[in-house]
Amino acid sequence: MKFESRANQKNNFPKKSEPDIFFHTKGSYKSFGIQSLYKDLFVSVKSYADSALITFPEGHKEKKGEELLAFLMPEELFRYIKERAKQNDYKEFIVDIHKSNKIALFVQEMFHGDNEKYSKKMFAECFRRHFVDLLKNAIFSQFLRSELESIAKVITPESISEPAHGKFIKLLNGGHKYISIAIANIFASAMLGLFSMEYAVPITARNKRGIQNAKTYLLNDLGMRYIWVPESVTTSFEELFNVQSSFDHGDFAAAYRSVENWLKRHEQNAPMKELAKAYQLKGLTLCKLAKSKERGFEGQVGNGIKLLKKSISTGAAEPYVYWFLYKHYEEEGSETAVKYLKTAFAQKYAKAVVEVAFLYLNEKTGIKDISYEEILAKIEHIISHESANETTDIGKCYYLRGKFARKNGDESEAQKNFEIAARKGNERAKQELIQKERVAERGIFPSFSNQPKAKCCFANTLTGTNYQVISTFPNDEWALFSPVKTAVNGIQFARNIDEFINLQHIGEFEFCRPQIVFLFMSEDKEKNLNECLELLDKLFNAVIELSDKQKWELIDNTYIYVSAKYETASMLIDANTSQMGNGIYFKVHIADENRDTVHKLLCDVPLFLPALNGAKSENSTKVILFGSSEMNYCFVKESIASAYLGAIHPIDITLLGENADVLESRFQQECPGVFGCPDITCIRSKFIRCSIKETDFPKLISGQLQINPSDNKAVHRKEPDDDIAEALKYGNYFIVDYADDLENIRFAMELRTWLLRSRDTFDRTPFIGVKVSEKQNSYLTSHLTLAGQAAGDSYYNKYDLFPFGISAQTYHYKNIIEDSVLNRIALQIHKFYYLDNDLDKKDEKKLKEALEECKRSAENDFYSFSYNADSSISTAIGLCYRFFAAKCILASKEDYLDFGALKSLEVLSEFSDQLNSNSKEELAKIEQSRWNSFMLIRGWLPADINQVKAYEAQSSGSAHKHVLAKLHPFIREWDDLDDPNLEKVLGILKLKSNYNKKPQVTTRRSIADTTRFFITDSKEHEQTH
Repeated sequence: MKFESRANQKNNFPKKSEPDIFFHTKGSYKSFGIQSLYKDLFVSVKSYADSALITFPEGHKEKKGEELLAFLMPEELFRYIKERAKQNDYKEFIVDIHKSNKIALFVQEMFHGDNEKYSKKMFAECFRRHFVDLLKNAIFSQFLRSELESIAKVITPESISEPAHGKFIKLLNGGHKYISIAIANIFASAMLGLFSMEYAVPITARNKRGIQNAKTYLLNDLGMRYIWVPESVTTSFEELFNVQSSFDHGDFAAAYRSVENWLKRHEQNAPMKELAKAYQLKGLTLCKLAKSKERGFEGQVGNGIKLLKKSISTGAAEPYVYWFLYKHYEEEGSETAVKYLKTAFAQKYAKAVVEVAFLYLNEKTGIKDISYEEILAKIEHIISHESANETTDIGKCYYLRGKFARKNGDESEAQKNFEIAARKGNERAKQELIQKERVAERGIFPSFSNQPKAKCCFANTLTGTNYQVISTFPNDEWALFSPVKTAVNGIQFARNIDEFINLQHIGEFEFCRPQIVFLFMSEDKEKNLNECLELLDKLFNAVIELSDKQKWELIDNTYIYVSAKYETASMLIDANTSQMGNGIYFKVHIADENRDTVHKLLCDVPLFLPALNGAKSENSTKVILFGSSEMNYCFVKESIASAYLGAIHPIDITLLGENADVLESRFQQECPGVFGCPDITCIRSKFIRCSIKETDFPKLISGQLQINPSDNKAVHRKEPDDDIAEALKYGNYFIVDYADDLENIRFAMELRTWLLRSRDTFDRTPFIGVKVSEKQNSYLTSHLTLAGQAAGDSYYNKYDLFPFGISAQTYHYKNIIEDSVLNRIALQIHKFYYLDNDLDKKDEKKLKEALEECKRSAENDFYSFSYNADSSISTAIGLCYRFFAAKCILASKEDYLDFGALKSLEVLSEFSDQLNSNSKEELAKIEQSRWNSFMLIRGWLPADINQVKAYEAQSSGSAHKHVLAKLHPFIREWDDLDDPNLEKVLGILKLKSNYNKKPQVTTRRSIADTTRFFITDSKEHEQTH
């Protein structure tokens, strides 16, 4: 369900009642309507399935107005409304936008009643009885839980009411009856908590007053407790809650009077937790009033401190009390301070953890009994509970995690954490990054070794991407050869490939290099490809003269990187390698910069990013690509091939650009199945031709209407502007790549401005990625803030642009040579395809033996036939999305950077724990659709039984698929894989080709094997393909 965030309300809140169940501070609130909530659950929703999330055996006709309220409300409560409301009042109550609060006030009257018929206790109880009976025969969709979880973030946000949120989740984990109770509580909360309020909005032709009345969800912790955990609400709790409310709003005098009265009435009998809270509030108000020199409270700080200690003596004091006492005694220079600091630290109070960490790094005395491991564990805890802590504290924790990583010698991890901390406004982290950037700009270049047994690299130039890669090599570990004569940092001269091979004795007994890397990554792609093919011929001639042991040593330790267009290079390299015969192959990586950039982007900033925005999370992604660039076109294709999530999180993509029509024609030619197979589910894309420079994006994004001067009536713009406006209206993931670096950055900055202005709440802050080529422009882009303001994590003072596309990042030494994450996992995925169906994979010894046995044949096919590598890499990217579909999510968006989802042991463990028969089947369906999408994007089409019979016997047909014709019988929906005709196809294949793999079985196996794809064999050092 879509929940709008609203702020800048103009009118007052509902009149205060006792107990106070509404917020009273101005800020951002969620806005929605009863009708929308009802439709999302009981009426068909396209984003999930063709049928509703909740259905009835007898069917369900959509209800409106009075009929809808009668359906949702318990009879006894609805009768109260019906006796007082008019016909129009019902419609005004259930919609999202309207100024009427008439029925809302009637609901509050019933809730605040003090008799057996109408009371706080009876209100929620009536809803629960009503919905348990209403839904006893209802059928709950498999997607219902996912929708209810997204509703939970708004109806019971954990940051406002942890008990209510906890109860919501507990109910969702129960059976049919408990889910029915959760749904009852949702509607009870909405009807009680929604109140129409005025908001300032831009003046338009329709709205000349500049005011909008929106239904706003205002329920506070107490209100949520009444609905979800009424057993936790007592009279004393209510009164104490109102004391806390006065304190939070700065009315310390009122809070002091109230807590004084509370203690007189309840001190003897109150639960210990409430008593601790009362002493805390009284102590804090005394300190605040005394320090502000309030008349009558002079010199009362000491008494306030005594009360805070009294709160501690109950054993139920909050961590903040210890922190407050620490700061108090620290000001006085007392040694007592550290005692309170340690207690607050032990209770994981964020500010105390930060303080201890800084003291530890500065080697201060007093905390030497606290270990590094304890501090880091507390920091990790705070980061993983980001929504419950202040942004400034989270920023400090990331900064500290970076400092500890540096202390341990992990500079890469330190820089990653400094980047995150800087985005969250941490000045120290920003200064660390600026310092490093200045050092980098001075042109530090690694030095190279001249030792005969050092690892060795040949680069066909010292310019272009070659230079970017070489500049990231570690110092003094590698020997570097190039056909360029230079005295720089130990680089050695080799006139050409022949001379280099002779110098290294490749193919001879004297060969002693532990690893050889060839870099053909100059600006001249034709030169790169020709030299790569020449090298493959020479290596082939060398290995055929070697013993098996020498042959495999050379093959295992040789890595080739060629910068070229993937589609062309893969065909030529496949043809070259296939002629070598079985048992000879070489590890070649085709460095197609657009393709590799997109692959990294899909993992580092996954398309489900809008679902990770906490309270602002969205359950679908609308990607908008600005520019007809080759990178944007590649983004369309690779997203469809790898990122499918189905109904769990629908994704669609729109490309805007001057040559969008040309790209669309090219797309239809290259991927005919995406258009020609409408029955195959996949991500769909739209191409809209427009000028990025001339299109009036500010008006299209704001949704303003154009005035027709002839009759002065508001009319919609004509096509294609309507299509653009529709796409931009819901866009929440933007990519800018239509010009050079500076023009891309300028447009992205303006886009951020236009998006902020498009809502009256000024908080529409979706992801905006900017393609940049120069490293200094990348740094500038990621740190853009308003003039005169420090970088922060607030949407109102920073542009929050994400730069990508830097060669030195995409092809950094650690990403392609030290550990090519995607290739490592892809190769393992491919190996598992070769394992026997009956192998017991729980037996780790047998599994390792089987993997070793199939290693050579699997690697041969992986490196000799680009289809296998391409398919497996797409699957590896898809694992990020598989984890998300299984609800295994990293603690923060930043943790996804640098292939974080594919490196996280926590995610693997959680995925393993959550995998059961139901989730396995659902994930298998999603994977089948993702694979279908990959095949369609690569130009394949479904094959029917007659086609399989015809091509099975042909030499160009490979058992089940026809590679040259790009036909495959398994490209079909999951439920169609048990079709009798397909069974006949499988029978033909088994009989004639001994092919015995069944697609559903293979896919289920892939899901079950997911965590095993990350097994690392210490004997192997596969880097990339």
